[in-house]
Amino acid sequence: MRIVLLFLLLVLLPISASAEEPIDPLVRADEAYTWNLSLSYIPQGREGFAVDAHGRLFAYTLFSEDRSLSLSGTLQIAERLRVGLELTHSQWSVQEKRDYGLEDYEVITSAGGDFSFTLTSKHQLYPGSFLDPRLSLSFGSPTSGFEVSASLLLDPVVLVGAIGYTFTSGSPQQWMTVSFGAGFIANRWVSFTMTASYTVPVDGVGLPTASFSLRTRYFLDVEKQQELWARTSISLRGETVWMGLEIGLAGRGL
Repeated sequence: MRIVLLFLLLVLLPISASAEEPIDPLVRADEAYTWNLSLSYIPQGREGFAVDAHGRLFAYTLFSEDRSLSLSGTLQIAERLRVGLELTHSQWSVQEKRDYGLEDYEVITSAGGDFSFTLTSKHQLYPGSFLDPRLSLSFGSPTSGFEVSASLLLDPVVLVGAIGYTFTSGSPQQWMTVSFGAGFIANRWVSFTMTASYTVPVDGVGLPTASFSLRTRYFLDVEKQQELWARTSISLRGETVWMGLEIGLAGRGL
């Protein structure tokens, strides 16, 4: 029922917002359309000891990789209405070596992939306000949600804060995220965005996740209609720490 109501809100509310994710403050809000193509790679690994189903103690080394390809776009269809669509294909693989000692070991491998989509709708609540509050809605598989954000321009720095609520198909099903970001324009070709976020489960049992990222953008033309960008991130959940890398090519039209 929540998903149905969220979809109705997504369709009916008048929306407009930035060309990229709301936490990125260095984006113009007047493009007629935008597009973005990105690749991401997240490796993880850990070592430890465990006991198998037969009660045998073993030392393990586990390494996993997550790779994804995303294509997204947004379209300004009215003065205060911007809608978007993101399509993502993800692949993952896991290798685990179990060492029982005395040259007795086994290697377990698994792999898979999936496809996801997200429809977005973004609304500038009070045009002209110095905090520029915005409401973002998303509907997709496997997640849907909403977010409220505000930004403050302190030339040449932009500060952004946001709070969001996400519904997922897994367990826990509901999560809340608080994000803060700062953007800085180095020169006419390069800009940087730093973001910190903290996500906690609202229902069920889950571990909070803290994430930090740095995004660098290089504009390919004076009009800033095309850009190359790269983002590095580090995330912490319990005792697990992992890093990620994402690169992309983006464009916009007036």
